[in-house]
Amino acid sequence: MKRLLLVRLVLACSALPMDSAVAQLSPACWSAPRMVHSGPASAEFANRIRLLTTASPLPDAVASPRNSYRFASRQPDTTRPGPWHGAVQISGGDIHWLLAFEGIAQPLEPRWLTDNLLFLRVAWGRIQFSDLVFDAARGELVFHQQLRDGTIEFEQYRQSCTDPQLADSPQCQCPADWAEDSSLPPSQPALDELIGLLEMPGLFGPGESGGPQAARPIVPLLLYPSPAIGTEGVISIDDPWALQTREYGYEAPAAIVLEEGLEEGLEKVLGKELKKEPQREPEFYRIALKNGASGWVSSQDAGRFMGLADLLPGRLAYLTPAWDGRLWTLQQLAGEGRWQRLRIVDDPVAETAIVVDEVRITATGPWLKIGIYDGEVCAGPEPPIRWRGWVPAYSAAGRLTAWFHSRGC
Repeated sequence: MKRLLLVRLVLACSALPMDSAVAQLSPACWSAPRMVHSGPASAEFANRIRLLTTASPLPDAVASPRNSYRFASRQPDTTRPGPWHGAVQISGGDIHWLLAFEGIAQPLEPRWLTDNLLFLRVAWGRIQFSDLVFDAARGELVFHQQLRDGTIEFEQYRQSCTDPQLADSPQCQCPADWAEDSSLPPSQPALDELIGLLEMPGLFGPGESGGPQAARPIVPLLLYPSPAIGTEGVISIDDPWALQTREYGYEAPAAIVLEEGLEEGLEKVLGKELKKEPQREPEFYRIALKNGASGWVSSQDAGRFMGLADLLPGRLAYLTPAWDGRLWTLQQLAGEGRWQRLRIVDDPVAETAIVVDEVRITATGPWLKIGIYDGEVCAGPEPPIRWRGWVPAYSAAGRLTAWFHSRGC
């Protein structure tokens, strides 16, 4: 049992899996300052520890759990300027070992781990420490790992990596959270998923009017069965609340757009000209109705169309339950190689607060460059950004992965 405990301690502190070991070393992987094990002790600190034997025990000894061994500390005189010297004596029967330390920065605080294993953390300064385990049954120092206080390191990371210009740099990314994967997944909306919002000034009044309001007077909206103006199958809608809507501003509703397109047949007529004009404005928008149906609206009968690039950046945004917890690096969006690195965020939380910096159209569809806040945005001062990266705007099932609070906190 004694040997098993020591093995577990060594494994926990010095034989972590590679990704966990990297996470220990990089402040980009931490959520708060921490003490970091960085491997075997350097000669600089190992040479400042001596193991001696003494003739008589020190007073005020502390017994081990089964009373087999005792330790007593010879503390430094902290009333004098440091660095100081100190020692810990470990006694077993007539044998008295003395661990002597030169140039320490704090008093010694040993404690028993088991009946024979004594643990001691030695401070060499404000940042550098050593973790030691002495085996009283063997009279040996069986464990010595270097340790550092990461408080200053963590604060420096937080100060520099909150700058969006540096957030994608290697030093601001947690290397343990990235692994190779396949090429970028598709980011395409399902047939019944929102691609944007369309203002309907003939049906809805202005926002901030004591709640969403109908226009006064209402101008009936013509809904076509296909993206073409005609008379057959046309529906006239004069009830604003027959449309599926979302707010784009405070109390300002707009129609949910499922698809945009040119008038039927126009693509064949324009032919090569369309290829030369990829930014040609759509002439029709397919909007959703509350009864589950949809229809096409002419741009002449509607107001401004707002795509994701108009709606998400600069808003109080959040991640939806469709987000799978993965963040992608910028390099994948540049098309550098087929193998991708991705971050897995454990247990994604619905409505995690984010900032959307950019919406970019890639070969697989729209992607969002985001920063994930480290805390609640509406709970007090704005928290720092914890992670930055890219997410597909739509999940594998075609659902939006991000949206925003139109009315703020």
